[in-house]
Amino acid sequence: MAKLARSATGQSAAACAPRCVRLKKTCQPSESVRKRNAQVAEESETRIARLEDKMESLLSAMQSFVGPPGAPGASVNVFQPFQPFSADTILPSTPFSNSTLVNSANTSLSFTDDRLNFFRSRMLPYFPFINLNPDITSGYLRQNRPFLFQAIHTVTTFSTRERLVQVEELKRLLFTSALLKVQSNIDLLLGLLTYLAWSTDAFLGRADHISRLMMLAISLVYDMRLFKPSSIDVEVMMAVTQGRREENSQNPDDGTPYRLLERQRAMLACFILSSNISSHLGRQDAIRWTPQMEEALRAITTGDSCPTDKLFVAQVRLQLLKQKAEYVRQLAETEFAHSESSTAPASAPRLLYLKTLRRQLHELRSSFPPDLSQMGKLLPGG
Repeated sequence: MAKLARSATGQSAAACAPRCVRLKKTCQPSESVRKRNAQVAEESETRIARLEDKMESLLSAMQSFVGPPGAPGASVNVFQPFQPFSADTILPSTPFSNSTLVNSANTSLSFTDDRLNFFRSRMLPYFPFINLNPDITSGYLRQNRPFLFQAIHTVTTFSTRERLVQVEELKRLLFTSALLKVQSNIDLLLGLLTYLAWSTDAFLGRADHISRLMMLAISLVYDMRLFKPSSIDVEVMMAVTQGRREENSQNPDDGTPYRLLERQRAMLACFILSSNISSHLGRQDAIRWTPQMEEALRAITTGDSCPTDKLFVAQVRLQLLKQKAEYVRQLAETEFAHSESSTAPASAPRLLYLKTLRRQLHELRSSFPPDLSQMGKLLPGG
């Protein structure tokens, strides 16, 4: 046996010697599987440690900069906390009382303007349902759109710990104003839609929060009569059951073209978000398309008050086609469930409907201007 072992060892050494000579390496016996696995594990731990170091470096860099130097909002300090500002900075005409709105007197104007510029240049272009032209400052929003101002600050806070604090405060303000005080106004709606559009709740196991907040946004749209005006029957019923007619809470400025388009964009943004949340989370039904939405879309399409309206209109029309396609899919699933055959053929009306949707999609894409086609990454499915 010893002779056989020496013979085998000699043969192995003789076999590996040419390779070792050619590679200029010391000839060593092969490692066992256990040793190789241990070595692989050590290498994996080393790579993980390197990745963690890189993540820490990136987080450290984000504390001072978001984006390349010189870009709008590049100097936003994403970890600086949002301090309350004094109550006397809130105009009496705002729907919030001094005890329910967090404010920012200790926050510098340049800091809040940086937050606003970052939101306007780096976030809003992906869903431009608000006309935030460069003339609108953080001071203007703080006085005229305080809840929207708070929502923008919340979604531009990238520190996880600080963001959670801001989110809880934003929800407290929302519930106090919308549920306890039963207020319905464009400021609440815009702020709520802003939070829904850039919320991370769905990725943190809080999808229920998203669906409930979306239902609250839909309720605000109905209360503000954005979908349709009150009928005579509704006004009579309000007078009988409430002892008074429905209050007209609109401000005189709501009739101006700017305010009208602002409300119409908010209504269409509510449609897009509700449709997406319905299809992605499955917690609620999407808002059905109404004649008032079509009228609002036509008004925004023909107007030229905001440069990003073309992109927003394209997003709305694509979302409408997506909702129609979702309806066809649900119809097909219903037909399949009631069919005895496992391979039920598609009905003729459904095939005709799909053909119409395909034609509308091609017409919509061909109608995009060249400058909009270059922004295809901002469009659903682009």
